Parts: sequence; structure tokens; C-alpha cells
Amino acid sequence: MLPWVFLLAWVFGALINLRFDQAKRGVVFAAGLAMLLAGCAAGRYLRIIEGREALGYPVTTHLLVGLGFALALPWLVTSVPRAGLLAMVERMGRKLGPISYTLYLTHFPLLLLMQAWPKSPTIDVRSLLSYGAKVALCVLVAVVLYFLFERHTKRVRAGVTGWLWRHPAPGQQRERVADSTAGR
Repeated sequence: MLPWVFLLAWVFGALINLRFDQAKRGVVFAAGLAMLLAGCAAGRYLRIIEGREALGYPVTTHLLVGLGFALALPWLVTSVPRAGLLAMVERMGRKLGPISYTLYLTHFPLLLLMQAWPKSPTIDVRSLLSYGAKVALCVLVAVVLYFLFERHTKRVRAGVTGWLWRHPAPGQQRERVADSTAGR
């Protein structure tokens, strides 16, 4: 069953979207980013100390991250980057956009297969390289599958549709003949 905290974050996000004021979007984004970072830090801290259930872990973490993201999202969606880091991220997003659905479908099975990779208990160079390799492999598989299959979807759909119109099912053929003689 879905925890209530996720529903609360979703409702809060919907309310923010309905009442979003363009003039205050920078302030709202800053508050959301602060809550997002606080939620990540709280999650890290509450996992380390004893008695985390008594302190509200993971509800506190989920609530801060969910509400922070809900506050930050309208700015992220409506901002138009012109230069700098945001423009670079937008260009990268436009290039990765076509493979996004394939990446969505393939990343989890790939990550399950990669669970055997050695893990580092701390964040160090080895763990960062391992993380980067996993991300690169997921993107590479998505790109290959996109170029092999998804890129040809329109052509395959047009071919199948054309073939179906030239070779209708027996019950459909009579209807099409009846439809073509109806105007005479």
C-alpha cells in the first residue's frame, strides 16, 4: 500500500502547481531546493543514529524530499535557460530525450543484473567510478536499443497499417466493401 506521505507530497505538488505565481518562482525554487537538500541530509543523518524510528525516519525524509521537489519543480519546468550550466543541461536533455523511454524501461533490469558489482561502503573514487560506469552502461544500452528498434517505430507502424489495409481480416473485408459502395 502506498504510504500516506507520498500522497501528501503529491497533493502539495498539485496545489503548488495550481497556485504557482511566476513572480515568486525564484523564492519558491530556493525554498524547495533547501527542503530537498535538508531531506537528503536528514535521511543520511537519521540512518546513522540509533532510534531512527522514534525520530520519524523515513517519513521525515520522504516528506522533506517530496515537498522540496514539489516546490522546485514549477521553476524547473518554466525556466528557459539561455547560457551557462542550465543551457548545457537543456542541450543534453534534448539529445537524451528520444531515448528516455527506452532508458526508463531498461535501467532497472540492468541495475538488478549489476548488483554483483563490488560495492564500496564509503563514497570514494572507486564508488564514484562504479556509479558512473553503471549510468554509462544504462545509457549505452538504451541508445543501442533505440537505434535498433524505437527509431523505426513510425516506419514499422506505417508498414503494418498499410499491410492490414491491403489484407483485411475476413469479417472486416465485407464492411469495407459495403462502405465503399454506400456512396453510389
